[in-house]
Amino acid sequence: MIIAIDAGVRKCGLAFFSPGGELLGALTVKNPEQTLKGVAAWRAMVDAVYSSIMAPELLIIETMQNDGRVITDALDVQLVAGIIIGRAACTVITYTPRVWKGQVPKSATMARIKRDLTPEELARIDDKATHDAYDAIGIGRFYFSN
Repeated sequence: MIIAIDAGVRKCGLAFFSPGGELLGALTVKNPEQTLKGVAAWRAMVDAVYSSIMAPELLIIETMQNDGRVITDALDVQLVAGIIIGRAACTVITYTPRVWKGQVPKSATMARIKRDLTPEELARIDDKATHDAYDAIGIGRFYFSN
């Protein structure tokens, strides 16, 4: 299985793909410790991610770019991504948002992804999936298209 992740401190998007690129499922994992800050928050988020995935053959994850956010927020997200990568026992590929989607707004990215998926793939997306899960799908689809 190939897993794509849109990392965040409060929630992460996960998308699961077959080796051929078929979307097998997607969901948003929320940090059960919403009030924690710093290292405790990062660890809780990573634990929530790893409790939702099986050992992948390949992990594809978004890493941060300098995009005008408050630097501490960007560093928090990058640290969550780094901890996820550090715990991975497989090959890891990283992309920045600029590489996989350019400057496209989240709403347009989500609409494009929904448009490009088959009805069967759309049915495999969790009903409570947020834009984070759709970003994870986009990250995975970018990998398969390149």
